[in-house]
Amino acid sequence: MISQLKKILYFPIAYYFRFFAGIRLNKWKPRIIVVTGSNGKTTLLHLLESQIGNRAKYSHHANSAYGIPFDILDLHRKTLRKTEWIGLFFKAPFALFKELPKQKLYVVEADCDRPGEGKFLASLLRPEMVLWVSSSRTHSMNFEHSSFPTVEEAIASEFGYFIQHCQKVAVVNGDFPHVLKQLHRTKTLVIKITKKVASKRFCRRRFFMRLKCVISRCFIWNFLSILLLKNLLFLPEGRHCLPVQKKPSLLTAAITQIYPQ
Repeated sequence: MISQLKKILYFPIAYYFRFFAGIRLNKWKPRIIVVTGSNGKTTLLHLLESQIGNRAKYSHHANSAYGIPFDILDLHRKTLRKTEWIGLFFKAPFALFKELPKQKLYVVEADCDRPGEGKFLASLLRPEMVLWVSSSRTHSMNFEHSSFPTVEEAIASEFGYFIQHCQKVAVVNGDFPHVLKQLHRTKTLVIKITKKVASKRFCRRRFFMRLKCVISRCFIWNFLSILLLKNLLFLPEGRHCLPVQKKPSLLTAAITQIYPQ
């Protein structure tokens, strides 16, 4: 009975906090980068932080329909008691008067652990860029009664809302068939990073050949994503890849391979 009530009230209550989060987001107007997928999100978020540094704000420990609005509103759960929700309800409107973050980049880790969460978060964030790491059976029990033929398709469809609401560039893991099936939902530039591309540009090199026994496909995908994203973020407007050099660096070669002119 209680669990059913929680499911019924999950999104109506979340929309209350989302309303104020949306207002604060419109005042702040950051460039939003969403890191999403079934697994590998947190690793990629930390790797991005190591490269971008304090030029961005990061949604640490917040990736849900409640966590992300709380992060935008600078609200924090401390005791995890039920009575704490009363204070959060009253604090939400007053959070609009807090000082806005100085960073103009907002890197968000976004999850979809139930039907409707992807649409809820994607329509709130409307990200400039999306990094879709993977799509597999996580939180699958929440998707078992969906209208899709398989649970995997239902999960991928929910993550697909992020590329549907993406404004500029979507970087996706091209080794996941369910990810590729969702690409028709976006009109933005899509960059597919695959194992073949990673192997062609990296695994041939002596350094990576030595470490290939410990470097996973996910790590290489994350590594390539960081290199690509870092350069896309800080290039002048209208530029989409690194300038051509006489002797292209490893970075240039990797990015021009997956992002040709």
